[in-house]
This record gives sequence, structure tokens and C-alpha cells, in this order.
Amino acid sequence: MKRIYSALALMLLLNAAYSQTTYYVNDNSTSGDVLTSAVGNNANVGTAAAPFATLQYAVNSAAANDIIYVDAGTYTGQVTIDKGITIIGAGQTLTFITSSSQLVAPPGPFTEYALIQTTQGIGDVHISNLTATNGTLGDGHTIMIQTGGSVKNCKLVNGGQSVFFRIPDATIKNAVTENNIMEPTGIGVNCQGSGLTATIRNNTISKATSYYAGIFAGLDFGPLPQLTIQNNIINNFNGEGILAASFNGTYTLNSITGTGTNAINRNGNGGNTPIATCNWFGTSNAATIAS
Repeated sequence: MKRIYSALALMLLLNAAYSQTTYYVNDNSTSGDVLTSAVGNNANVGTAAAPFATLQYAVNSAAANDIIYVDAGTYTGQVTIDKGITIIGAGQTLTFITSSSQLVAPPGPFTEYALIQTTQGIGDVHISNLTATNGTLGDGHTIMIQTGGSVKNCKLVNGGQSVFFRIPDATIKNAVTENNIMEPTGIGVNCQGSGLTATIRNNTISKATSYYAGIFAGLDFGPLPQLTIQNNIINNFNGEGILAASFNGTYTLNSITGTGTNAINRNGNGGNTPIATCNWFGTSNAATIAS
């Protein structure tokens, strides 16, 4: 009996440690809403029937492991995340995050900034099902996550880097970038961290005018321990399609086309030679592919 009570007490402690609250955000209209039933107001309690009005207010109200649902509408303003949370929009064509003023860096030693950004030393952050557009071409990045987590099913427009996972120490983390449409001015996906395992798959990285690199990984703090790049479409790059270093790399089934120097480049940045088979380079001419 004593063992049973001990196990029950442990279960209650674990449940308390991983408790999760759900919050909702809506603009000042119910048009197109699929997640809430009322307009937003930061004086509300943050439920589906009484949602908050701004995403930053919801982030400030949330605790670690909470989930924030953002309904249809346009939400203007930079968002800084200081805890491990999940943000879920109503869809790429319904939930829009934009900026109207100069962005600023998050608290901490790193001075780069993004429209949606995190501080350092926090739990994993997951973002999905929304469109985020930088107000000025190249004004900061679009999403910058300084921890592990994921970015899925988003459309990301105009940022210097569409998705930037950056962990400055050797903390072991996982980062997933999946099913996104990216239109960067500089880099599509950037993953840096000597303990970071990254998976980048099923993304379309393109822009009508050229950008530097589709995927940039494993250079700032050394090669990534594991990097999977699969089923991506990388168009119109003018520098490198993939510039990456990893100890265990698999870069397969991608379409990589542009006018830059290399489609795939390790360039002496350490790590091991990746598996890089079954990619499409815009031609079936062997000599052109080799170059």
C-alpha cells in the first residue's frame, strides 16, 4: 500500500510539473474565425469564448508548456517569447503576424532580432499554421528561436532569415522545420548549435528576386551532430543552395536550382561527407550536375 501511495504521489507531482493551460487570441472581428466565438480583448480571461486581443499579451500571460491559439485576423507587432510554449494559428490564409515599426533584439547577449523571437535558455518553442511578414525587406529575421522546437505549416515573408534556430552552447536540442513556404531576403533556414539535431523537410524556399542561401547550417558553433534535409524545393538562390556541415548528414530528394556557386557545399567546414543522393539540380546533364 505504501508503494501505491508513493507512485500516486509521484504521478500527481509529474502532472503538476507538466500542467498545461490553453489560451486564445482574436482580433476585433469574428469574420473567418474558426477557433474562437468572440472578438478579442486583453481584459478577457483568454478562453475561446473570451479571447485576448494580442499575441504578446497571451505570451506574457502563459506559463511554460502552455498552448496559444491565434484565430483569423491580422496581428501587428513584434512578439518576444521567454518560455517554452506552443503557438498555433488558424492557417496560413487566416492568421497573419506583421510588423509596423523597427524591431528590437530580445533580452540577452545576442543582438540580432526577428518579428517572432525567443530569449535564450528556455524550453522548446513550437509555431505553426500562420503567415508572418516583415514590414520592411530585410528588417530582421521572421522567426528566430534560440532553443529547440519546430516551425510548421507557416508562410514566412521578407525576413533576412525565414527561420533561424540558434543555440550558442552545446545543449542537446531538436529543431524541425517542415511544410513551410519561405520568401527570404537572405537565408531560408539557418540552424546553428553543436548539440542541435535538425530536420528540414517539405519546405519551399524561393523568391522572385534572388537570395543568398536556401539552407545554412552547422557553421557558427561547429557541425551539427545530425542534419536531415529532405523533400525541399529551393529555387532562385544566388549564393549556395545548401551550405552545411554535419557529422551525420542526409540531404536527399531535394530540388535545388538557382544561379549561385553551388547547389550543395560543405566547403571545408568540418563534419563528415553527407549522403546527398537523388537530388534534382535543374538538369540531367552529368557534367552540369558535377559542376
